[in-house]
Amino acid sequence: MRSGREEASPVRIPGVMPRPAFGVRHRRFGHGYRRLPTWYEIPVPPPAWCNALIGTRLPVRHALVAVVMAVAALCGGNRAHAQQETSSSRDFTPPASEQPTPFSSLLPQSVIHTSSPADTVHFCLPVDAEEWEGGQPISAAKRQGDLNVGEPLTVRMIYFLPNDRSFRADVVQKMKDEIRNAQTFYAEQMHAHGYGDRTFHLETDAQGEPLVHRVDGQHPDSYYIDDTYLRVYNEIDRTFDLYSNVYAIVIDNSTDIIRRNDQSWGGFGIRQGRNGGFVLVTHGFYPSLLAHELGHAFGLLHDFNDEAYIMSYGRAPDRLSACNAGFLAVHPYFSTESSIYQGLAPGIELISPAAYPAGSESVPVQLEVSDPEGLHQSILFVRTIAPHSAEGFLEVKACRGLSGVQNDVVEFDYDGAIPSADGTSLAHPLLHSMYVEVADTGGNVGGKLILL
Repeated sequence: MRSGREEASPVRIPGVMPRPAFGVRHRRFGHGYRRLPTWYEIPVPPPAWCNALIGTRLPVRHALVAVVMAVAALCGGNRAHAQQETSSSRDFTPPASEQPTPFSSLLPQSVIHTSSPADTVHFCLPVDAEEWEGGQPISAAKRQGDLNVGEPLTVRMIYFLPNDRSFRADVVQKMKDEIRNAQTFYAEQMHAHGYGDRTFHLETDAQGEPLVHRVDGQHPDSYYIDDTYLRVYNEIDRTFDLYSNVYAIVIDNSTDIIRRNDQSWGGFGIRQGRNGGFVLVTHGFYPSLLAHELGHAFGLLHDFNDEAYIMSYGRAPDRLSACNAGFLAVHPYFSTESSIYQGLAPGIELISPAAYPAGSESVPVQLEVSDPEGLHQSILFVRTIAPHSAEGFLEVKACRGLSGVQNDVVEFDYDGAIPSADGTSLAHPLLHSMYVEVADTGGNVGGKLILL
C-alpha cells in the first residue's frame, strides 16, 4: 500500500471472447501440482469499471457518436501508445519492421491507455459500430492493437476473473509479492550453483512495480470449474502470445482448484516453444507454488534425486536441484548469450543395444550427441508412476554436464529404478521407456525417446 495514495489497480483487458475448440499447438512440457488447502479468502469490494458501457445495446446508430465521446471521457482524454514503460535488465529493441503499430495509429477514435494520479491503469476496447448497435460484446479479434509489445523473454502476469466474480485487491497484491519472491529465489539458487545472480525478467510499470493485466472472462464462475485449464487458455491465447513470453495466470474462482481430465490441481505449468510458457494457479495459491510452476514453464521437470522442494517434493528448505540449475544456465530467460531465435537442436543417437540380458541389474545406455554450437547438458528422464501425485509426468533420472564440445558420447548406467518410487528395478517391467534431452550452449534443446 502506498502511503497517502490509492492502491494501484491492475491493467484490465475486457471482452476476451472464447474461440471454437481446436488442436492445441505443440508444447514441450506440461505439469501440474496437486490441490492443497486454501490459505487466503479475503473479499474486497470491486473497483470502478473503465469500460462500463461496453456491451450496452444502443437503439440507433447516431447514438454511437455520443457513446464514443462518453467512453473517451470516462477512460481519460489522453491517447497513448500501448507499450508500457518497464524496468529492464536488457537493452533490446526490435527492428523497426518488427515493432507493432502504436494503438493511437490503429484506433484514432478510441482512448487506449491513460494513467491517473493514483497510478490506476485502464485499457478500453475500440468501438465497433455494428457490434455496439447489435448489443454484442466486443470480440478479442478487434482488441486494441498488440498487447505483446515490449521486451521479449519476459514473465507477465494476468489476473483472470469469471464475469460474475468481483475484483479483489488482495489477490493482485499477493501476485506481486510472490512473483518478486520467485525472482529472488531463482537468483539466489543460480548463485548458489555457481551461475551468478541470474533470474528471469519481469514486466513492470513505470514505477518498477510488477504489472498485472486483468482479464475478464466471458463466462460465469461455473463455466470454468470443469476443464479449467483449457477454457482459461483458449480465452487468454486470443489476446496474448503465449509462445513469445511466459504468462503467470491466477484465476479467481469459487472452488480454488483447477480441474483437468477428472483431476484436481492447485497449479499447472507448461513450456511452449523456445520462448513461451503458461502457468495457471488459483487465487489461494500457497507460497512457492508460483516459483514451482514457473519452473515448469521454463522447461524444468521434477528431480526426486534431490531433496529440494521447488522442483520436487523433498523435505529440505526451498532449493533448486543442481541439474535444473544447469538447465537454466543456458535458458533464454536466464542467459544473455542465448538467442531469442530457435537454432538447430542437438543430434542424439542411441549407440548401445536396445535389448538387455534377462536378469541384469543394470545396463549401460550410450548416446552419441553432437551440436555445432557446443554441448551443454544431457538429462535422462523416466515417468513418474502411481500412487505418486505427479503420476504420468517425466522426472529426472540422471544428469550429465558437458563441456561445450561439439561431439561426445554420453553414458547412463540405467538400473530401472524410478527415483520417486520404491521397489522399481530393471526386472519389472520388462519394457522400459525413457526420454533423453540434450541442451547446447545456446539453449537449444533436442530430445529422443528410448525403449529398452
